[in-house]
Amino acid sequence: PRSSAKKSYGHGVDLWSLGICIYEMVFGRTPFHHDYNDSRYSLKVIRNIQTRELVYPSQRQPFPLAGKLLLNAMLEKNVLRRLGTKLEYPAIMSHAFFTTTDWASIESQVLAPPL
Repeated sequence: PRSSAKKSYGHGVDLWSLGICIYEMVFGRTPFHHDYNDSRYSLKVIRNIQTRELVYPSQRQPFPLAGKLLLNAMLEKNVLRRLGTKLEYPAIMSHAFFTTTDWASIESQVLAPPL
């Protein structure tokens, strides 16, 4: 929201972007999408980012509540309240969504990819 409003921005924009990437990987679309055929698509998406609340599409297999809470925290429009903005990586890593994540194995590169 800050970069789309042409305001100065810092580390919080990276966390916003990570939240957008997670949302897109899970739901297969951007959270603030607009009709691609609209000639003013970019402007409409920026307006959606600034004004729309985050919504979760229904799925065959529901997205866990912990995941929604993580995305809500990462896609918080107020950068001062956004999870991790103050370089609080432990707050992100210890979030309930990641309780089964073996961060040490990821960091040491011994965890096999899920594919």
